[in-house]
Amino acid sequence: MKTFKEFNTPAAETATATTKTFPTFEEAIGDKKEGKSCMSETMMEKCNEMYESMCKEMEACHADDSERTAENYMSDCSTKMNEMMEGLKSCCEGCMS
Repeated sequence: MKTFKEFNTPAAETATATTKTFPTFEEAIGDKKEGKSCMSETMMEKCNEMYESMCKEMEACHADDSERTAENYMSDCSTKMNEMMEGLKSCCEGCMS
């Protein structure tokens, strides 16, 4: 059995460093540190376009003569977005199993 002093030598540190089984923090975050995402730029652009369109549509609904309000629009959007996120989550779970 090795003593603490035997483990605490430069040779032991080098041997341990080359036989690691767990990645370092830098290895684990990989491309994330460079601001890269799994989501494509095209999909990000589509999400931004949808957001901008929804804002314009909400303003139009609120400004017209009907009883529709921005609050009603927000409620409808929230419901739809939650449905889509649940679908996306199910798809993700399917990929992971």
